[in-house]
Amino acid sequence: MLSDLSEELKTEVFTFTIQSTSATYGFSNFNEGKNRIFLVQDGEIIENMGDKMKVEMNLNIGETTSIDDILNIGKYFGIELEE
Repeated sequence: MLSDLSEELKTEVFTFTIQSTSATYGFSNFNEGKNRIFLVQDGEIIENMGDKMKVEMNLNIGETTSIDDILNIGKYFGIELEE
């Protein structure tokens, strides 16, 4: 649905997941048909779809992804996430 919304509105859509109790961290980026989805839970990659974004090259996106990694992705795009 978010991919369709991005295409319909011709805009970029982001989602972020930070759930420290279950060690679940992720993000999604939908940009007019280009989709990137990443989700890790308790050290296991659950979803890893699409081409990596430029910002990911400088971060530790993988089994050890942390809160800081997700917050840094948001900051890169000018999105301030609360901890």
